[in-house]
Amino acid sequence: MASNRILVIDEDEVLGKAVQRALEWVDATEEIVWLRPIEEVLAIARGERFATILLGGSADALKLLGTLTSESLGEPPVFVVAD
Repeated sequence: MASNRILVIDEDEVLGKAVQRALEWVDATEEIVWLRPIEEVLAIARGERFATILLGGSADALKLLGTLTSESLGEPPVFVVAD
């Protein structure tokens, strides 16, 4: 069985590392995919399946919020994380 994938979008690796540590602590099987908020992010979010998207609280990352939630991505849920 494949693990769930979590897309983490942020300026630096801090949020991705924090999520990874938390998942390891609870022995979760989720896979983290970490990306900087750049143009390729939308293509990857549209083209791949993720259980959830975590969006860092930087200005560049927040610019993606409307697009990620308004386009017919429908799933997965998008959460903004103040890091």
